[in-house]
Amino acid sequence: KNFSGTLGVRMPSGPWEGTGVTMFAMKGVDTASTATNQIRNNFIRLSPGVIVQNGPFDFHGAFMYAEDKNWTLTAAANKVVVRGFTGKAGYNFTPKWYGNLQYDIVSSKDGNKLLIAGTTTSSSQDFHKLSPSMWYFPRENLRVGLTARADLQTKKNNTIHRYREHELFMTIRAMF
Repeated sequence: KNFSGTLGVRMPSGPWEGTGVTMFAMKGVDTASTATNQIRNNFIRLSPGVIVQNGPFDFHGAFMYAEDKNWTLTAAANKVVVRGFTGKAGYNFTPKWYGNLQYDIVSSKDGNKLLIAGTTTSSSQDFHKLSPSMWYFPRENLRVGLTARADLQTKKNNTIHRYREHELFMTIRAMF
């Protein structure tokens, strides 16, 4: 069984309305059966976060800690730890236009243990990107966004394809 939950406190009104802190936690077990025994991966995820809102400005920050005690579900015990941080600053230009700048970094010293399924190639858990975006809200339940994502890693750190991966996304989201 897996268990997860989030606890949080937010300011309900006033100039800091929406400001708050949260804590997400998850604990669980993955299993794989072999002819002779059952192999387990015990894992935990912890992620505290903060949101600060005042007028048209908002700031978000979150830390993530992930630990697996047998990542590959094999007979060999294989502990893996991954850590990450996200920070974001946003501004509401008008009720219909919102822009933000987001910074993400995820890293693991256990990268040599993280393999792409079915291969012996290391799966890079290192993720270091800067993402500006602009959003338009034509209606309350519709948003359209354009996000660029700049890869800040060096070629040496990118173990899978040996080049930086810059991206551009367009998102259309309708909520009913």
